[in-house]
Amino acid sequence: MKPAPPRSGWTLQRCESFDDMRVQAIRRWQRVSATARATAAWELVVEAWSLKKRPAHELRLQRVITVMRKG
Repeated sequence: MKPAPPRSGWTLQRCESFDDMRVQAIRRWQRVSATARATAAWELVVEAWSLKKRPAHELRLQRVITVMRKG
């Protein structure tokens, strides 16, 4: 049997409703830096990509360039 993971950094909050949970989650994310939010978002993208069983080398940011000319 594995020992329980350390939980010293965890906090508990009682929520009365799903709306209250949503507000608490928003407040928690607002306390985190923009870099940490972007990193978490990218981790979700990578996880979703792997669940689709897509090749990792296809996962990259793409730049689309559109040329508009006044005619």
